[in-house]
Amino acid sequence: MTKTNGRSGDRWIDPESDPVSVYETYEPDLVAPDDEDTDTGADPATESVLVEFVERFNARDVDGIEELLAPDAEADLLSARGRNDLVEGLTELWERYPSLLLTRGEVGSEPVAAAWIPDTERADFDLLGVLHFEWADDNLVARFELVEAPPDAVLERPDLSELNEWEDWRIVDEG
Repeated sequence: MTKTNGRSGDRWIDPESDPVSVYETYEPDLVAPDDEDTDTGADPATESVLVEFVERFNARDVDGIEELLAPDAEADLLSARGRNDLVEGLTELWERYPSLLLTRGEVGSEPVAAAWIPDTERADFDLLGVLHFEWADDNLVARFELVEAPPDAVLERPDLSELNEWEDWRIVDEG
C-alpha cells in the first residue's frame, strides 16, 4: 500500500506543483560552514545525533540513518510511520531528488537541519525549509517534519563546491 500526501498518489514534495516555495521569501541568517560557533545550548547528546543524521543523510547511508531512528519514528514529509517505512521513504526521496542535502542550523536554541536543493543555473542552493526534530528518551529521532524556515533561523549554507560534486553524481546515476 502506497501512502500519499493526497496529491494524485505523489508522496513527495514537487517544487513545480506543490505549494512549497523553494525560493527564499524571507531573509534567514545564513552562515557559511564553520563561520560561526554552532553551540546552540541544546542537549549535547541530541546535538550529536542531529550532526550524525545530517552527515548520514548527505552520504545516503541508509543503515546509518536507521540506527538513529526510534522504532516508531514518524515523518509526515515521507508519509512514514515506523523505522522501516521511514527508511524506505528516505530511499525513495533520494531517488527522486538525488541532489537534496542537509546542513545544520538553529531556530532560537533548537537545533534543526536545513534542506537545500541545488540551482545549477544560478550556481547556488535554494532553501527548501528546515527539519524540526522530536527526540525519543534514548536520544533517537522520534519524529521530524519539514517547515518553512522562520526569519530568525541561523543556517549553514552549503559549500558551493558541492554543486560540482552533485553534478558528478547525477552523471554517474544517469550513465
